[in-house]
Amino acid sequence: MHKTLVVLGASHEHRIAITDLKNAGYRVIAVDGNPDSPAKDIVDGFVRASIYSPEEVLNNLTSYLIQADECVDGIMAVACDAPMTVAYVASRLELPSIGLEAAKLVSNKADMLEALNNHVPIPRYVIAESVASITDTLQLYPMVIKPLDNRGARGVFMINNSATLHKLANESARYCVSDHRLMLQEYLDGPQLSVEGMMIDGVAHIPIIFDRNYADTKHLLPNIIENGGEMPSKYSHQYGYAIVDTMTWAGRALGIYDGPIKGDLVIHDGTIYVIEIAGRMSGGFMGTLAAPWSIGVNITLANAEFATEGKCNPDHLWHTRNGAAVIRFAWPEQAGKYRAQIVRSVLDSSDGDRVKVIDMSNGVINFTGANSHHDRPIAIVAASNTVECAMDIASNVDIIWNEVAQ
Repeated sequence: MHKTLVVLGASHEHRIAITDLKNAGYRVIAVDGNPDSPAKDIVDGFVRASIYSPEEVLNNLTSYLIQADECVDGIMAVACDAPMTVAYVASRLELPSIGLEAAKLVSNKADMLEALNNHVPIPRYVIAESVASITDTLQLYPMVIKPLDNRGARGVFMINNSATLHKLANESARYCVSDHRLMLQEYLDGPQLSVEGMMIDGVAHIPIIFDRNYADTKHLLPNIIENGGEMPSKYSHQYGYAIVDTMTWAGRALGIYDGPIKGDLVIHDGTIYVIEIAGRMSGGFMGTLAAPWSIGVNITLANAEFATEGKCNPDHLWHTRNGAAVIRFAWPEQAGKYRAQIVRSVLDSSDGDRVKVIDMSNGVINFTGANSHHDRPIAIVAASNTVECAMDIASNVDIIWNEVAQ
């Protein structure tokens, strides 16, 4: 009998993950607040609800299941920071998850870092109760200011001196959701990594180590915007064991002994520091395309295995390919209304070269500036035998921004 899996989200990236799940034999019920979600036409069932509202998801999902006379075997989040919704629904339906307490910790940056402190290296930080309470006595420059409960780099700014402190604090505060405190965190220079895998019996298994790319977005400062990255990481051999050790201790400190784990890390003066930990699968096409194409690890299926069985077989996280992948994003240079014309979008060849371009704009792009990761309407994912070759493939994708009359 096919297992039925609830997937939070039905966007363009979810469509890729859901296709993999269905090819693996799962029945998929997607939950999304958008009634016209891009993946709606390929799922077995659809529930309209905000994936960031645990109660709404539970109520609407329960109503759907009663009406359809169905049961579900698991729930998981793909490319969305909704661990609380997963844990809440799972607890009510008696399904596997990382647990409510762990989900609460990873859903709030202050609670997360308090739990991590004294267990793994973290940048120095302070929590400001309000913008008015922020003073220049912190002396953490350069530092990063961010809301405690938002996602996707919304309201995240670099502050280099006191001259812009309160202006950017006020701007950051606009992005607070329910917790109106702000975090001011010491900025540590060094290579930044995204790593991802599964906690299994209290030990981190981290097949995905990805070098984050900020080199070509410095002109967007004080907005801190990532433009994809590359894998395998150039730091895997030197720091691989240390990364696994750091993520193991981080997972345990947060109470995650089994289930998905993702980390944003920085290597500063030879030490790995934890910036943030997430208890869910990544977004940005790292887990859905880059990892399967380059190292042969399908983290979507690993998450589904945990979501339905409560455990993930570590054998499913072994590398089965020795390739490379690059992710880049594209956006217009100026504000305006555009349609993207993609000159080259799909390539598959016998030597393993692949590229896929995903237009997430749903047609017309109303672009006001690259202020968060949400403002990157085009994703380019390329794979080849080496990172350099994958970069060449990605750079050969031409995107023409055709202006639309206002």
